[in-house]
Amino acid sequence: MRAALPWLLLALALVVATAPAWGRLVTGFDPTLDELLSLRCGPGQTAS
Repeated sequence: MRAALPWLLLALALVVATAPAWGRLVTGFDPTLDELLSLRCGPGQTAS
């Protein structure tokens, strides 16, 4: 069990780090074009 602990922590860290990406899919995120552009470009930036 002691040897598996670092791998479990790594797996947990990966799940938490990628939560913004898969969390939107799990909750049924259905973006409009403006929302997609704001996700890609970030707030306050415009697509060119």
